[in-house]
Parts: sequence; structure tokens; C-alpha cells
Amino acid sequence: MGKKSLRALLTAARNANGNIRPVLAAFAQWSQSRRALLRRLSITETGWSPALTDRVYSTQQWQLVRTWEMMQEFGLEGRGRELFGSTADPRMWCNTVPAETAPSESHIPYGPAGVGGSVVTNEYFTAAWYELQIVLNSGNHQHRDHSPMDWEYVIGRFQDLYVQTHQPEAARLLVAVIKALQSTDPRLGPGDLRQGWRPDQNIDPRIMISPGWDPIFKPLPIDVHRNLTTSLLTAWLDKNLQYPIAEYLPVGMPPRSYSPSRTYSDISGGKAWESAKRFRDAGVSPKVVERLRRWGIAYTDRAARIRYE
Repeated sequence: MGKKSLRALLTAARNANGNIRPVLAAFAQWSQSRRALLRRLSITETGWSPALTDRVYSTQQWQLVRTWEMMQEFGLEGRGRELFGSTADPRMWCNTVPAETAPSESHIPYGPAGVGGSVVTNEYFTAAWYELQIVLNSGNHQHRDHSPMDWEYVIGRFQDLYVQTHQPEAARLLVAVIKALQSTDPRLGPGDLRQGWRPDQNIDPRIMISPGWDPIFKPLPIDVHRNLTTSLLTAWLDKNLQYPIAEYLPVGMPPRSYSPSRTYSDISGGKAWESAKRFRDAGVSPKVVERLRRWGIAYTDRAARIRYE
């Protein structure tokens, strides 16, 4: 689908009693068309070069600018709840074009052939466009699988950027973690395997006490880090305990379809109780740690009884 076709659909939607739901599929198709174009462009080249990178990245930027134009022209930014329901943000974008502008989305390489000819520039722009996506459309509480945000991947890029810059961004990282935890529909429990609350399919509070993430949180005063860790773990537990264990692990539950990559297994997968000692060493109150331990016992006991792996 080209820009003209999308604009025609938006015009028709505006003139048809304001029904704009077809716009969601239209923007998704436009993104698919861009990916197909860039794939053909890459195939015709013998390898990445600064010239090819400029062509690919400028195409991504062109689509982002045109998307902004259409969002403004057709007044779409303020219609989030018409598209996604009452739990959606009132102002948002109904597409994932900002994230698709990131160099990593089109596999632009690091090094001399990358954006700006450096690893740091590539990582910076990837971080910047993902940040914009979080602000404009992080899922509107209708997260499905890894769409529209692959939270494990996006949050993992904070570590990648830190490796290059050695500049910790604890506050920005915590905003992303909170948005990840808010990504599902608050009205749906774990019984809804696609869209409900599933702590094993999200970032979990272990990110606050994982040795691999310590450099990012190290600049925080000890008491601030302790309070943030306690608040995040408590909120996570409060959410988990809203539902009986049987809802997380019903009899006849299909095999696990999601498992965190080995790289991020210390911050995703839901088994936070296995790090109870680390939470205690970080200063979290024994009462909160005991709640975590008991929930873990109940979860693993249920999994063993139904032979869920």
C-alpha cells in the first residue's frame, strides 16, 4: 500500500461517520510495503555500504515524516479510545512507524557502514526511536505476543547503549519497565493466554537486583534504590495475587509458547522468587520477601501437580 492509497482510505474514513478502525490495518499494510521495498533494495546490493545505509535509513525517516503529516491532517492523535477502547491513552498513534524507524529494525549494521559510521550513533538512534514509540503507542493495554513492543528486546537495548556510552539511564529504564508491566488489559487476568496478565511473559522485578543491570542503577542512592526495588516488587506481587494460582496454571494448559531468551533470563520469565535472597540483600523488607517466597512455592507446587513445564 502506498502513501496515496493510505491517504485515500483516511479520507474515506473521515467521511464515513468518523469510522477510523480500518486505519489500523491500513497503517500495518503500509509498514509491510516498506519492509518489502527495503528487502528488495538490500537484495540488489552486494553488501552494506554507507550509500545503502543512507538510502534505507532515509526511507524509514521519510515514512515517519509522512505518518506525522497524516496523523495531523486527519486528526488521529486524539482518537485513541475510539480505536482501542476506554483503557487506551486518549492521545496516541495508531501505528508502530516510530519504532520501525530504528536502524536495528532494518538490520543496518554497526561500524563504518552504519548510521553515522559508528556503533554509538546506531545505538543512539535505535534508542531514540524506540523511546518515541513508547511515548506514542506502547500497546494501549492490548499487547499481543511481541506486538507492538517487544519489551524484552527494547529494554535489553538499554544495556547495549550503556556498553557504548557508559552513561546510566536508570529513570528512563524504569519508565520503560513500568510501561511494559502496564501493557496488558487491566480487565483481563491470566486465563486469557493472549492478552491477559502473565508475569512469566514480561519483565519482572529482578531487573532491580540483577548483577548484569547493577551498573545502570549504581548511581542511585542506596535508600532510593531500595525503595524503588521494594515498590516494584510489591506492585508486581499485588498484581499476581489478584488471581488464584489455578488461573495461571489451569489443567490442560498448552505447552509454554513463550520463553525469554537466555540473554535476558535474569529479568524475564516470572520466577522472581528464585532471587528472594538477592531482594533481601538489597534491603527489601522481610515481610515482602516472604510474600514473594510463598507465592513462588504455591506456583511451583501447582506446576508440579499438573506436570506443567
